[in-house]
Amino acid sequence: MNNKPLLLCCVLCLLAGCAQSPVNRESTASAVSPQVQPQNSVADKKFTPQQEAILKDYADYLSAEYLFIQVGAAEKADKFVNSEIEKTKPYNLFKVLTLANLYIYKKDYAGAYRLTSSVLDSSLFTEYRDYLGKQFMPQVLLIHAVAASGIGKTDQALTFVKKANEFDDKGLNYGLITYYKAKVIALAGYVKEASNYLKQRIDGSQADGRIPIYWLRVMSYAGQVYYFQNNLEQAKDAYEKLITYSAEANKQLAEDMKKGGTAAAAAKFSGYSEPEAHYNLGQIYAALGNKPKAIEHFSEVINIWPNSFDARLKRGSLYLEAKNYHEAVQDFSFVLKQEPQNTSVLYQRAYSYCMDWDTLLGREDLKALLQIEPKNEPAKKLLKHCAGLSRR
Repeated sequence: MNNKPLLLCCVLCLLAGCAQSPVNRESTASAVSPQVQPQNSVADKKFTPQQEAILKDYADYLSAEYLFIQVGAAEKADKFVNSEIEKTKPYNLFKVLTLANLYIYKKDYAGAYRLTSSVLDSSLFTEYRDYLGKQFMPQVLLIHAVAASGIGKTDQALTFVKKANEFDDKGLNYGLITYYKAKVIALAGYVKEASNYLKQRIDGSQADGRIPIYWLRVMSYAGQVYYFQNNLEQAKDAYEKLITYSAEANKQLAEDMKKGGTAAAAAKFSGYSEPEAHYNLGQIYAALGNKPKAIEHFSEVINIWPNSFDARLKRGSLYLEAKNYHEAVQDFSFVLKQEPQNTSVLYQRAYSYCMDWDTLLGREDLKALLQIEPKNEPAKKLLKHCAGLSRR
């Protein structure tokens, strides 16, 4: 039986904010009782050792969240969480959620599901929920929902999204719920519905000036969803907005962490950089034919991540197309330090050398290329052409 129409109805109901959901609970959902009164700031309270451990766990969760969203930082976040998780046992449920997020990032949804289920089944679940209900519950419900959706448990995923909606207070949780709900919907196969939902929430947030926590990730995910649909103009707009709002959002995020009693995380937080947004904008502008803007954004990635292999390779190719041969050589040389036998890049650097009248180095590259691929005809032709240029 095809359940797609029923699931679409469920998705549309969630997007419309229906009070009731037609989906059935699965066994894991019955363990959740998220009827928690909103918590006041814990900044002025005296903490028990257990409460301090919970707050430390939450602070480290936020720190790791801001790490792993950045391109190339997933391993750094993984290492950070695994080192910190030993210090707060058994109070590490937030860190388990961070590990689940890292599994999701790597598309290991089954692994993420095992981790989120372990949080729901933990004997500490009630203690966390009662002390940090407003901050804790949405993360548990929604990360579990994404993991469930990723392994095809769509009914369960939608049930958990519905429960998370009870915490959609237009404040701290607004961006978090937006991000994860959209991800659940997209993983269920409703990419267009997910992008429409994201647009509605982004437009609503801009209208009243809110830049809630997680909002940068919301905008980033909107760009990804549009890009997946090959809607380059809307993807470009989403990433441009992300970059525009990042400076103001940095201040807002630090303030939110302090209000939540997580001064330690706020102290560690050094602000967002947007390498992923710049990288994707580089690809989008290149696809749209605007090479100068593409080069500009790949350069921003390299400013943030000097060792970015992909950005160097993309920018080098664009410099080559623009006949900026000297700049192209610099980027190709960086790439070849890491992949000295990459024949495609050897050819591009050789061509750049030859066109920039550095024919000796150009011929050296071509000879190296032909040792790897003796029958490479374009390389043979370029070698003759380059030799001819050297005699002029």
